[in-house]
Amino acid sequence: MTSFQELMGILSIPRPNGSAALRRTAAELKEWCRQRGISFSVHQFRIYPYFFEAIGVWLIASHIFLSYAIWSKWGWLTFLIAVVALSVVLLNYVFHIPLITWPGAETGENILIEFVPGGTTDPGKESIISAHYDSKSEPLDHQQRLFLLKAFPIGILMSILAGISGPLVIIFESVNPSLSRFIYVTGMLITIPMLFLVLVLGLNLASGRLSPQSCGAVDNGAACAIILRFAEYLTEDQLPTTALQTSQANQTDFLQNTRLTLAIFTGEEVDRQGSRAYARSRDYPPETAALNLEVMGQNGPYVLWQQDGSIFHLTPTDPHISDMISRSVAEVTGTEPVSGGPILSDGAAFIERGIPTAVLGTYDIDWKDRGFHKPTDNLDRVVFNRLPEGVGILKAVIQQYDQSGVE
Repeated sequence: MTSFQELMGILSIPRPNGSAALRRTAAELKEWCRQRGISFSVHQFRIYPYFFEAIGVWLIASHIFLSYAIWSKWGWLTFLIAVVALSVVLLNYVFHIPLITWPGAETGENILIEFVPGGTTDPGKESIISAHYDSKSEPLDHQQRLFLLKAFPIGILMSILAGISGPLVIIFESVNPSLSRFIYVTGMLITIPMLFLVLVLGLNLASGRLSPQSCGAVDNGAACAIILRFAEYLTEDQLPTTALQTSQANQTDFLQNTRLTLAIFTGEEVDRQGSRAYARSRDYPPETAALNLEVMGQNGPYVLWQQDGSIFHLTPTDPHISDMISRSVAEVTGTEPVSGGPILSDGAAFIERGIPTAVLGTYDIDWKDRGFHKPTDNLDRVVFNRLPEGVGILKAVIQQYDQSGVE
């Protein structure tokens, strides 16, 4: 348990993106690897750590401005304001163009640990196991903000209708004053629920760093600890580096046919910037599979999420990879994992690249999947004897994939 205690000590402090604490965490994880002779590489990318704060401030400011334009009868300018307000959000969030999220941009670091079978540089297939080491705090947890996410498309519709009301008021003002007044009143009424939704969502996004802080022990420190301990296990079995003397890859006889990449991402809590940057940065063998770990080490059942993506688009996780992982969980624990609903995780970055992907985690018996991004996500919530169990599951998964691939 010594390795887990040390790792969880590193991974159980608030470490939001852009913070000195996150940079210190990355440095300590790299030093932990060096002390154990684990070769690693660092994938650097441009990260926008205040992504959601910028989105939150923009949502509030632009929609207050839109409401004022409606009340003041600015006509076609009202519609233009609505279009700009929504377009900026969509360009930043959906198309990842940092129009307003660029302030505070810096270099992010993903930590990559690679293993190849002894005596080969090209095993022909690859498995990727990932988790994220950044944390996040916000007033509302995952379940509490679910209402806002479900209502977001309705909010977009209200913004469009409110914007359209502006020019319609002017168009009908001289032709049909009664209809013009009706449209004006309707537009003003639409702004009430629109502003309520925008203010709640915007404040939740913008005020996270001012909220009581999450330690990120479960989300997602425990998963990182499991992956790093797995790397330590493989390194204990490591062969002397020969064919890969100039490479960062570790050689091990645990593997026969598979290159294994263990990825510890940052930026997951700011729209999965780290995993997306990594997934786009390289090519993959035709036979590649990915497993993303989320919220491991809790006291409830294992869970395999059935969908991953964003609030605008969810994609099914791969059923064959999920079945293989389910067999591995049952082999190690005697119990099959339950099925979970949608999740927004780093797994989506690999799904977008066409890589068969599964997402594995755990539930808390009492909390289930609540209480994250808050002080209730702390070290007391981690069940330490489930961490080596997680390593056992990874061993079983990789052995299955290495020997036979995905059936």
